[in-house]
Amino acid sequence: MRISVFVGIMWIACSAAFAQPAVPPAHGDGLTTATAYQLTQLGNLVWLGDEAKASRTAGKYYRLMDDIDASETASWNDPGTTTDILEGFIPITPFDGIFEGSGHTIKNLTINRSSAINGLFGNIGSNARVSNLNLVGFSISGDQLGCLAGYNCGTVVNCRASGIVEGYIAGGLIGANANGVIRECAADGLTTGTDSAGGLVGASGKGTILNCATSGTVSSSHYGGGLIGRTNSDQVSDCHSTSAVRAYESGGLIGSSNNTTVTKCFATGNVSGYWASGGLIGNIYLGSISLCYATGDTAGYCVAGGLTGIDREAVIENCYASGFVERIVNMGSLCYGGLCGDVEQATIKNCYSTGKLSDKNYSGGLIGWNQTQATNSYWDYETAQVETSDGGTSKTTQQMRTQATFENWDFEKTWGIQNGYPYLMALPNLRVTYVAANHGSLSEGELKKYYIYQTLNVGASGMAVTAVPDPGFEFAGWSDGRTESMRTDKKVMAAMNVTAYFRSTRNAAGEWFLYR
Repeated sequence: MRISVFVGIMWIACSAAFAQPAVPPAHGDGLTTATAYQLTQLGNLVWLGDEAKASRTAGKYYRLMDDIDASETASWNDPGTTTDILEGFIPITPFDGIFEGSGHTIKNLTINRSSAINGLFGNIGSNARVSNLNLVGFSISGDQLGCLAGYNCGTVVNCRASGIVEGYIAGGLIGANANGVIRECAADGLTTGTDSAGGLVGASGKGTILNCATSGTVSSSHYGGGLIGRTNSDQVSDCHSTSAVRAYESGGLIGSSNNTTVTKCFATGNVSGYWASGGLIGNIYLGSISLCYATGDTAGYCVAGGLTGIDREAVIENCYASGFVERIVNMGSLCYGGLCGDVEQATIKNCYSTGKLSDKNYSGGLIGWNQTQATNSYWDYETAQVETSDGGTSKTTQQMRTQATFENWDFEKTWGIQNGYPYLMALPNLRVTYVAANHGSLSEGELKKYYIYQTLNVGASGMAVTAVPDPGFEFAGWSDGRTESMRTDKKVMAAMNVTAYFRSTRNAAGEWFLYR
C-alpha cells in the first residue's frame, strides 16, 4: 500500500510542472539586425516573454536560430494556481521589436488561458515586425487568439500556422488585426470562434491583408470566413481560401464585410450558414468586390449566393461564381441566387454564374432578390436549372462559352475565354497547395518550408515538390494516395490541396518513450 501511494504521488508531481525558467540568449545584444539576440531554445522564448512584459523589446532585434519543440508546454502550470487547468505557455506581450524567424519552426506549443489575448505573441505593437516563421501543431484557447498573435497592430510577413484555435475571436494566425499589415502568410487548421472566426484572421479593422492563403475548417456562432471572420474598412487583395466554413454569417473568404475593398481573391471551399451564406462573402455592406470568384458549394437556411449572400450598397464587378447553391430548409420567401442571394442598392456589372440551384422557389439564376440593376451580367440557365432571375440575362451553356455573348467586356486585359466559360486573367485559374504534416517539411528547389503553393493556368504543369522527413522519421505518402516523396503535378485541370504524411522509424522499445 505504501508503494502504491508513493507511486501515485510521483505521478501527480510529474503530470504538471511550473513553466520553464527563462534562459537569456547566449549571443547577441539586440541592437542591430547583425547583432540580434539569437534564440535557440524554448527557455529563450520564456526570457523574451519576460522582456516584453517589462517593456524592453521596443526597437530590439531577435532571430530564431533553430527549430524549437515546445511540446512540454502542455504540462506547464502557472505558479500558485490549481493543476486542474494547465495554462501552458505565457504569451510574449506586448511585443514591440523585430522578430526574424529565418524560416525555422516552433511546434507543439500549448496555451490554455480562457480570458486572455493569446498566441505565441499576445499583442504585436504598431512598430513591431514578425517574419519568416512557421508554427506547427499549436493548441491555443482563450478569449482573443491566434497561433501567432491574439492582437496585431504591426507587420507580419511570410508566417505559416497550423493548429487548433478556439475562443471568442479566433484566427488561424491572428485573432484580431487593427491597422496591421499581413503579407504572404498562410494558415491551415481547425478554427472555432464564439463571435468571429477566420482561417487566417478572426476580425480585422483598417488592416491590409495581401497575398495570403488558408485551408482547413472554420466554424463560428456568428461571423465565419475561410480567410477572415469579419472586416471593417480593410484592404484585402490577392488572397484565397480552400477552407470549409460553417457560421451564422459565413463566407468562403469573409463572413461579414463592412466598407472593405476585396480584389483579385477567390474561394473554393464549401460554405453553410444560417442567416447569410456566400461562396466568397456572406454579408457585404458598402465596399467593393472586383476580379474575384468562388467555386465552392453554398448552403443556407435564409439567404445564400454563389458569390455573396447579402449585398447592401456594395459594388461587384468582373466576378463569377460556379458552385451549387442549396436551400437547407424552406423558411419562407427567402433569397437564393447563383451569384447573389439578396441585393439592395448595389452595383453589379460584368458578372456571371453557372452553378446549379437546389430548387426554383425563391431562387434566381443570377440573383435571388434585387433592388438594383445588373449590367452586362449573365447566368447559364441550363446548368442552373432555373430560368428566371431578379436581374441579369439568361443564356444557354453554348452561349456562355462564346465570347460574343458578353457585351462590353474587356477580353484584352481582364477576361479570357478558351473552350469554356470566361476566366479572370488577373488571377491564376488554379492553385495547387502542398502542406507538410508533423515531423517533416517541403522542399521546392532551394526553398524548404511547411507550406508551399503554386499558381497554374489550366492544363499547365507545376514545379517539383519534395516531402522531407525530420531525423528519425520517414515519408509515408500523400493524402491523395501518391507514394513518391518527390512529385510534379502535370497538366493540372483542377485546384488541389494535398498533405505529406510522415511516420517514425524508431522501433527500439527503449526509444519510444522520448517520441511519444
